[in-house]
Amino acid sequence: MVRRQDPGYDSDSLRPCSREPAELCDGAAITWLDDGTSRREPMLTPRTFCDPCRSRIIACLEELPPAYGRLTAALGDAPRTGKAIRAPFGPGEPIRAEIDALMRVTAVILHGWEFRVRRSRLQLASRDTPDILDPASVRESARTAGLNIDVLLALQPGWMTRVFTFPPGKPGAAPAQEGTCRRCGRRIARLVRSGSGRWYVTDSGGAPVSA
Repeated sequence: MVRRQDPGYDSDSLRPCSREPAELCDGAAITWLDDGTSRREPMLTPRTFCDPCRSRIIACLEELPPAYGRLTAALGDAPRTGKAIRAPFGPGEPIRAEIDALMRVTAVILHGWEFRVRRSRLQLASRDTPDILDPASVRESARTAGLNIDVLLALQPGWMTRVFTFPPGKPGAAPAQEGTCRRCGRRIARLVRSGSGRWYVTDSGGAPVSA
């Protein structure tokens, strides 16, 4: 049985690509077994991911910010169900709940990976992320991960819990509109200049309350 491997490396230092499931490895090849059946075997590589998979991950990071921008543009489109979902103190237009949920998951995961990359590279200083849902912040996270792709791919599995502090919760923050949430009774605020329509709890600097 002969398997594909990254060229230019000693066979003794190679291991299967870590792509999961293994048969989806971009460098995989079909291997015929002794019983006449076949299966896809991941490429052998000295690194965590083979060169084809590494290139695919880089391409996906480059495609993510434009895709996130398209989600942002579609956030106010009429829901396919025909039912408008309006949030208290939120934007006046309907909100596509499934798009909003996807954007939040994408932003949280991406910023978590960026944080681990920055923590692993001593020369990379931490940066302020006042609104992780901002397309500009998502673009910066993807850029950081792409520029340090080998650091990203070498990270071991681990927790990526992080607390984000938003501007309205900081002393001396930029001028904001403030009010009281009709649901929970807590103080909330949003930046006047942001124009995003998102409200944040001010007493803890916590997550948005407009979704």
